[in-house]
Amino acid sequence: MRFRTPFLCIVAAVPLVMLHGVVPRSVENVPSIAITDVSLFDADLRQMRRSMTVVLRGDRILAVGPDRETTVPAGAHRIDGRGKTLLPAFVSAHAADQDLLPLANLNPAELSRFIAVQKGWQIAIAPRLVQMEQELVDEQQDEPSFERLLTLVRKLHHAGVPIIVKADSSLRELELYEKAGVSRLDILYGATLGAARIMNRDDQRGSIQRGKLADLLLIDGAPDRHIADVHKVALVIKGGQITNPSVH
Repeated sequence: MRFRTPFLCIVAAVPLVMLHGVVPRSVENVPSIAITDVSLFDADLRQMRRSMTVVLRGDRILAVGPDRETTVPAGAHRIDGRGKTLLPAFVSAHAADQDLLPLANLNPAELSRFIAVQKGWQIAIAPRLVQMEQELVDEQQDEPSFERLLTLVRKLHHAGVPIIVKADSSLRELELYEKAGVSRLDILYGATLGAARIMNRDDQRGSIQRGKLADLLLIDGAPDRHIADVHKVALVIKGGQITNPSVH
């Protein structure tokens, strides 16, 4: 087993989260920003919260709460979040560099020991399922081995082994995670707070909470219902700065 030196970066526009629109412009010198009536991914609870308001000031999240209970500061720049989903910016984290295919052929006792070690030490894995699909299914015509690999990923996930969704994952990668039995909400968690916790940076990143960095993605869709919607990024906020073609 080999480990890579970890690093962390906030993703603004990579293959996993491509901007949905034309070349954007920046909005600066806005005293505060309020995103209203938005569906919010609560990474701590791994659930969606509807009709929420998020207030930003500078590079920090100032307030998070239901629309009716959250005060929007006078003069704030308002963004209508109806029909959209607000996510924490995806966090890029390195996980254990492992070839999982041999593990798919372990007997139950050996697999249980492996899972116990991974879970006990909280050693994260980031299966490259698209690569394995290409090698096993497309090139070798060995679909049974690939199905065993998906079963292994499902067992690891259900046992509590951290599954990290890498920031450069393609849409097909996300679809294969879902096919393996990882729920859409758990996929979002693995790309946000799960990755931040592995990197020991969850005090600042990975979830939408008061006081954390204002690094967010506004999605034009509902990735909790259709994981492909993560590609429909309508707006990026990085350090409290908005990037969107329709905001002036």
